[in-house]
Amino acid sequence: MQQNVTNPLTPGVYRIDLPCKLAPVFGNWRRAQKGKVQLLELENGPPAQGSVGGEPTARVSFVVFKPPGAFPFGRLGKPVAGQLVGEAPGWADVLSFVLAPLGAADAALGEKMGEFLAAHTTPEFAGLHEAVVIVQANMGVIRAQIEMVRNGAPNGPAVLHNAATLVAQSIELLVQRAGAIPGAFPRVVINEALAKLNELADAIAAAPGRALHAITKFPGQVWDNWLKPFVLPAEIGLAGVGLLLLGGYLAYSEGGKVTPTTKNLMLAGGAIAVLGGATLATNIADVLPKGPSK
Repeated sequence: MQQNVTNPLTPGVYRIDLPCKLAPVFGNWRRAQKGKVQLLELENGPPAQGSVGGEPTARVSFVVFKPPGAFPFGRLGKPVAGQLVGEAPGWADVLSFVLAPLGAADAALGEKMGEFLAAHTTPEFAGLHEAVVIVQANMGVIRAQIEMVRNGAPNGPAVLHNAATLVAQSIELLVQRAGAIPGAFPRVVINEALAKLNELADAIAAAPGRALHAITKFPGQVWDNWLKPFVLPAEIGLAGVGLLLLGGYLAYSEGGKVTPTTKNLMLAGGAIAVLGGATLATNIADVLPKGPSK
């Protein structure tokens, strides 16, 4: 039986199919909720009803942590509420979603990066050498803390917050140290490492919602295409912070000048990423079990 959805939305997982042109309306609403709502998935939706030629839609899944401001039913329609099938996920389940992108980040900082640094040993690369060692250590700390929670430690929210902080700091450090190297040099390996760190940051932000989404069942047809061909213009979130940092670095690598404004934007981006992690951990702590997972 489908749940009657009213304002304000109660904590839980929801899904709605939107014409792509209305996606920014949802994005503006979500951003206005100050961390109470987290985007989960973007999928191919069914063709819009009554559309000529089957106008495509974006199927948006999102989680509500705390009752948000009024959902714009008049413009978007009513979302469908999902039902949890099974027990609510514990923090070990949440953090397991971070392991795959963490492994990818480790790999990007591994053999190829080692070969790159071995080929660039002149003094101007010393700061980058140091930065890579620090970032590798940060990844090790994240992995060790996740394993502690998976083994029963009760500090899941702090581990998630700390992971977001360390990844943001790692991105900022690599951007600054690589950007400070004068002259042209191959940057493919560094770009790949930054891309994987940004994917890790995005995975950390999405992990609590993904854990809830994994045990949520929606009424009606299940759509199997989990590709994400649609991009919500207003749905950048924590990934946007990473892209801001990466964009600044890429601009520099292409010959752009690093100005005080650019530097301040990068520093602000790192601070926002940390704040986002803290807010996420605080909100999800209200809906997940407080004790260690069994």
